[in-house]
Amino acid sequence: MYLSLTGAVVCSLLCFRASDIKSIVAYSSVVHRGTTTLGALSGLELGVFVALGILITHSLLSPLLFILAFELYCSNSSRRYIHAHSSSLSGPILFLIALICGLSFGLPPSLGFWVEVSLFRCLGVVFSSSLLLLGLASFLVFLYCLRFYVSSVAGSFDSSIATLRHLYLYIPGSFLSLLLPISSSVFSFN
Repeated sequence: MYLSLTGAVVCSLLCFRASDIKSIVAYSSVVHRGTTTLGALSGLELGVFVALGILITHSLLSPLLFILAFELYCSNSSRRYIHAHSSSLSGPILFLIALICGLSFGLPPSLGFWVEVSLFRCLGVVFSSSLLLLGLASFLVFLYCLRFYVSSVAGSFDSSIATLRHLYLYIPGSFLSLLLPISSSVFSFN
């Protein structure tokens, strides 16, 4: 379980640092497979349902991510999503980017959200010391989806200082994304 959790955290970090959309799709697949393994290794019936839910969510999202990668490549002639700007993208593509980013990090009430909440509950029962690493992996998934959305719509930042200056915008949403799954695990009523 620790190997799977560590792989999810490392691949999430790689996604956060990547600027090539195809590498983001590939590494996000590894993150999904790692969380599938966690559900299957839990030994609970809920864990099997979590693994199946992650597989279904990933099989629906992965083709959409590849379509999005192709559309961004066609509009910018580059696989780097940072070169994109909202003026070069059509309205439906901007909507597709927002929808896929939201579904990728488990925006409520999507299936990914309920599966992730169930994964936190399942691992909280079986292996509670893994919740910190799972929370970190979930937080990093949220951050790289948010970074992808902002960078692909707004274009590249001028410098790394500008990125740090706007980092405070990530904090409220990321805090709330961590608070909900953890609170549902802690305050669950049997």
